[in-house]
Amino acid sequence: MIRKQKTFETALFLALGFTIVLLSSTCYSVWTKINDERLANAKEVDLTDLSRQLAEASDYLTSEVRKFAVTLNPAHLRNYWTEINVTCTREKVISRLQDLKIPADELNLLKTAKDNSDGLVNIETRAMKLILKVYEVPEDQMDSRLRIFRLTNDDNILSNNKKVNTAREILYNTKYEAEKMKILMPITQFRKKMSKRIHDETLNAQEHTGNSFTLLVIAAVCAMAYMVFLTRFMFVTIFFPLKAYVLQQENQENAEEALFSSKLNVILKSAILTLKKRLQTKRPH
Repeated sequence: MIRKQKTFETALFLALGFTIVLLSSTCYSVWTKINDERLANAKEVDLTDLSRQLAEASDYLTSEVRKFAVTLNPAHLRNYWTEINVTCTREKVISRLQDLKIPADELNLLKTAKDNSDGLVNIETRAMKLILKVYEVPEDQMDSRLRIFRLTNDDNILSNNKKVNTAREILYNTKYEAEKMKILMPITQFRKKMSKRIHDETLNAQEHTGNSFTLLVIAAVCAMAYMVFLTRFMFVTIFFPLKAYVLQQENQENAEEALFSSKLNVILKSAILTLKKRLQTKRPH
């Protein structure tokens, strides 16, 4: 009997431990899956913003070189080379993407866009060099990339007006626009591929979250069942027997008191009768 009781108590504590572990693990699982879903959405925002920065950096270079070619304002020339040599937005975007450890196929798309942007810089450098040649700007006052860039013989023999017109033409012709598209197309492909991947990751996280919620409900039901069973067990094995024992003790005490009172009454009656008899014998005739 004692061995069975110990076995039952052991099973009871094991059930308690299992319920606690199940609740804790499911709560943690729900939290991690919700967090994964939140991180996936945040990552999509970050990656979209990085691709936007790359596209805007390329557009900024195009805008500044075109403004320089049209207005001949050297401020636009300085802005252009400051972005290339100091700000380095495009390089920072690629570096950040590498830190985020995105899939290689997605990273390669933006690297392709960056490489195509570098190719466009060569076209833009030619246009700037043509204009600077017209105004006979000393090479030691040019940016290092402009200094090392060499115009072809056909460019050098052009008249000043032809050089300016050629510079403007190569910045606005269909070939230039086609090169711009070579930058934008990989960025667009990156966004589509990345959005699909993040969408799939979000759906997967949501599915796991749903499964975790189901497990959490099961764990909660198990905990409630355990509490109901434990409460019933305590009433059956502790409270009810204790109450019965107390009642039994009270009944026993009442019975003993009644027996004692009964015996006392008998003794008193016997004493009274004896006393009466003695008094009657001592009375004179």
